Amino acid sequence: MKKSKQKFYLVDFEILPESIKKTINVKEMLKEGLTSTIHEAVNKVGISRSAYYKYKDHVAPASEVPNTRLCVLELMLSDEISVFNKIIKRIVKENAIVSINRNIPVGKYCVTVVVFRTEFDDTLLASFVNSLGHMKGVKSVEIINQEI
Repeated sequence: MKKSKQKFYLVDFEILPESIKKTINVKEMLKEGLTSTIHEAVNKVGISRSAYYKYKDHVAPASEVPNTRLCVLELMLSDEISVFNKIIKRIVKENAIVSINRNIPVGKYCVTVVVFRTEFDDTLLASFVNSLGHMKGVKSVEIINQEI
């Protein structure tokens, strides 16, 4: 399956082929510590290791799929690499950065656009953005786009 064209569906476990059901069982056994090795788990459920490896990265319970959304921030930062580094470290600490675009500095400031994936709700996101705005070297920060 191509990563760039992934499509996801919720399907009833009962209609899945046996090899996929068994792969799910192996993953659950490993997660719960019922077996210590993949070899042991695949032997217990009765599938080959190659079948397990074929499907393991393509199945997960719907409850394990994180509820994330994309957020795009535009920041006006002091043209000091230490300010940029602190901002990026702060964002990475709680979110997954998708893209960074740092423009050429004009005067003492540089516009930086950061796209990141977050699990924050609206209140936490607003608080997070506010905390970025209070960091040393940040002239302004604005949410310019976000998924709802």
